[in-house]
Amino acid sequence: MIKNKSGVIICTASADGRSGLAGDASYVTSKWGVVGLVKAAALDLGPYNIRVAVVAPGTTATGMTLNQASYEWTSPSNPTRQGWEQANQMMNALPSPYLNPEDIAVACCTWPRHWRGL
Repeated sequence: MIKNKSGVIICTASADGRSGLAGDASYVTSKWGVVGLVKAAALDLGPYNIRVAVVAPGTTATGMTLNQASYEWTSPSNPTRQGWEQANQMMNALPSPYLNPEDIAVACCTWPRHWRGL
């Protein structure tokens, strides 16, 4: 990319890495690290016309979130997928209680097209 003076790098962090999350310091710390890495890489690589960005989605329906331990942690009074979805809907600004991995993939594949000329 440096040789061609062009490129896009997109990393994945988490909304929790931008705002924090009680009870999960190691996860939040790792996501803050990704955000910091991206900021530093953007400064280092910007002069080569290489754009570096971070996608920081909220709750995403993956094996990490769709499991009994997550249901119990998110919704102790109703530790089911339905309880998990209801709890996440209350915390989520989106009309859905969670994103699907495909939603994030689409954003990562289409977002750089809009960067031309920025």
